[in-house]
Amino acid sequence: MRCLESARLISERRDHPLPWRKRVSLRFHLLLCALCRTYETQIGAMCGICHHIGAEPSSHAPALPDARKQAIREARTRD
Repeated sequence: MRCLESARLISERRDHPLPWRKRVSLRFHLLLCALCRTYETQIGAMCGICHHIGAEPSSHAPALPDARKQAIREARTRD
């Protein structure tokens, strides 16, 4: 597996579970490739920051209608 494929799978598995062959291939690649392990860590940190920011009300953001807030909450729980 090349790093480009690894990066795609790292991102893809945040959206849904990978088939077992892809999981094994990615796991093996990550054992061998320090750069992809770093990328995986960075993506995880970035997603964590985005979720944290999305959970906090911001004084800089314009007020959203209640219906829109509810739609966003529902979309977040589906993920």
